[in-house]
Amino acid sequence: MSDVVMHKARAIIHGQETVVVLPNAMPFAGEERYDAKTHKGHLKCMFCDAAVHFNKGSATIAGQFDLRGASPHFHTNRGQTHGDRCQWNFGDKHESGTAVDKKAGFRLHLNTQGYTGDFNAVANPLYRREADKRLTVTEEAARVMETRSIRGVADLVELMRLQDPLRINQSRVILNEYDVLWPDFMIRYNRSSKTPTNRFMDLVDRLSASYRKRQPVLMEFNVRSGVYPRTTGGKTPAVQSQDIRWRREASGVTQVIRPTAYLNNRHNTAVSLAFATAGRYLVLGMARLKTVDAHDAQLHFVDIGIDDPRQVTKISLEDIAAENSRHFPR
Repeated sequence: MSDVVMHKARAIIHGQETVVVLPNAMPFAGEERYDAKTHKGHLKCMFCDAAVHFNKGSATIAGQFDLRGASPHFHTNRGQTHGDRCQWNFGDKHESGTAVDKKAGFRLHLNTQGYTGDFNAVANPLYRREADKRLTVTEEAARVMETRSIRGVADLVELMRLQDPLRINQSRVILNEYDVLWPDFMIRYNRSSKTPTNRFMDLVDRLSASYRKRQPVLMEFNVRSGVYPRTTGGKTPAVQSQDIRWRREASGVTQVIRPTAYLNNRHNTAVSLAFATAGRYLVLGMARLKTVDAHDAQLHFVDIGIDDPRQVTKISLEDIAAENSRHFPR
């Protein structure tokens, strides 16, 4: 696959390996920004030995000022093939010869490994590598789904604005070993515990029962007026959504769900200001569950790490639904 594009690469120089990020990206500890004088001709894929190179992208498409071109990225060298288990091969190409069912849901690939360490290369049982290195889908129902590559919240917002909500609700979200149904992925905010379809409660139940205690989600936050990033215990700054009071036990203990976004890359100004004002936000990431017993409550912290501004967008699901004339399933 020579058309795979990447946000990170490995530079191997005199036997020493270094992770290289794009020139305009914020490098983490041990990473370096791309420098042509140092790294050109020494780049490999993050997940296999395919040779890659830096592409500065283009400001416009065919010189038209109103059409944005490609962003800077690392591109596979001509004639190079990615390895059998390389995660970059999970793109949005559809299987050759298989008709797409336009009434079926979408197969949404979260291609976000360029900016968060959560998303590492792990095989997904939905796919099988054939002898000729083709990647095929093992389930017939998934094979006919139209595939989309998701690189941030903006891609999901565009999907929800333009596509049939009933079709979106039948979609499957693929990330490494995870294969998540859309209703389990899209966690809409609902403070009332009287609504039987409250997805936060369902998420806590799933995470509690799972040995992994985590799963990819698109979560709606409701950030109160006056809430700014705070440092929790002198460590990573965090922003909390409003609590969701789940239920009150006979013992008097109240079950409370507390969605929290941790600003891991706080030195990136766009990340530190991602929740600058009150309102509704959509947050993409890996939700983790931590339950803490308090005096009169049991707190279920549902945490998401924020490493890149592409994980956060200030918009509500109601606003998106208003732009899409069709009815969104609750």
